[in-house]
Amino acid sequence: MDKLGNLDELPTEIQSMIVNGCDRDDLQSLLLTSTRLKDVVERKLYEEITLDETESKGEAVMAIANSPRAGIVRTIIYAPHDPQPMESDDHDTEIELSEATAEVLRSLHKFPSLETLSFRCDIGGWDYDNWPHGAYHFWMESREMAEGALGAEAEEPCRKLLNGSLLALCESAGAFKALELYNLPPIPTSEGSYSVFRTDNWLDLVRGLKSFDLQLAGCDGQGALNMTCAHQEYIADFVDHTIKNLANVERLRLAGAPEGAIGHYDQQESFDWAALDLPHLNVFELEWSSFEEGLPRFLAKHAKRSLEEIHLRRCFTMGLHAWRNILEGIQESQPPKLVKVRIEPYPVLKSTTFGGSENYDDLPGRFVEKWEEGEVAFDAEVDRRFRRFVIAETCESYGALQIKDDDYDSGLEGEEFEDQMEEFGSDLDEAQLDGDWKAVQDICARNSIKATNL
Repeated sequence: MDKLGNLDELPTEIQSMIVNGCDRDDLQSLLLTSTRLKDVVERKLYEEITLDETESKGEAVMAIANSPRAGIVRTIIYAPHDPQPMESDDHDTEIELSEATAEVLRSLHKFPSLETLSFRCDIGGWDYDNWPHGAYHFWMESREMAEGALGAEAEEPCRKLLNGSLLALCESAGAFKALELYNLPPIPTSEGSYSVFRTDNWLDLVRGLKSFDLQLAGCDGQGALNMTCAHQEYIADFVDHTIKNLANVERLRLAGAPEGAIGHYDQQESFDWAALDLPHLNVFELEWSSFEEGLPRFLAKHAKRSLEEIHLRRCFTMGLHAWRNILEGIQESQPPKLVKVRIEPYPVLKSTTFGGSENYDDLPGRFVEKWEEGEVAFDAEVDRRFRRFVIAETCESYGALQIKDDDYDSGLEGEEFEDQMEEFGSDLDEAQLDGDWKAVQDICARNSIKATNL
């Protein structure tokens, strides 16, 4: 009978496969049974750790901070609980920032290898109809009423929890280089959003960042229909106190949501893109955003200096000329480092609104799957159903996205083509931009070859 093999004697690649297939409880058991696997198991367990607002979780993470394992931690995800879930009309006043968690947020220098702090709120289940302090009432005419209700951050549970967490985090300025802020509710007051953003400590934190990622909130319920409206003043305020102070940022991602796009039907750009100056910016990503003239100027200015990658996902504008300005601006800037420009193809069907009820019944299943995963690939087989340069606007009444109907047929010629142009307008003729798009891709290819040969 063959002797049973020893786990410690297995090849390293087999050990890694075993570790990657284990859940957290199994990994904890492996730590107790195998000395050789200790390093790889600990990396799996502690490279990324989670934190919430509770005393028990704060104490557990502080125990890691005070142990040799603190040096393993690369990412901390802070995900506070929702003070008012969808099924409740009242706030849960027991959900508050514990002193143990606040101490962790103030003490991130204890993690010497920390790279990323990810601050994630999950408001997917918040019911803004039943919460008079939320974004739903920002859109209403009785704004003074909403502002009065929000006046004291020390009293409103959600603001108290989130603002207190951010205040504690400011004391860890310099302890990490990448900050992710996901789904902070755009709660308005007469003085702007969270008061922490107007402190010197916050400025110290953002000025030391190399990567910044802002994901705007979207939510279910009727109140979600007004998230696009609620975001506009919030994002403009955020640019003033945060984004314009990212003096050392190399990667910037700004992302709206289907229920909360950046830009509005009467203000396609929420802030002055052209005024932003980020001298070290290498990678720029923008999602679910409208734009006009400012964004093309911003991209041209930064492409001329340091931009290496541009990613525009689910972005839209009122006319094809703004897309042309982006492509022509990149060409005119003669970017020395730009190696990738990606404008994600977008599924467009007649009478389809994104933010409302999508209908993909007549699209091949593989393209539906790619779209839902955010990885749609352009394919000549269905090119009439996908647009790279989307023409759309947010609807005046509720902030969802209305895409210009696209029954344009690129195969028509002569009188039929002229009739189509009269009906739909030249904005639907993306072929006009084929030359500029190819020119931009050629620039990227040349720069890529140049970088490889250096």
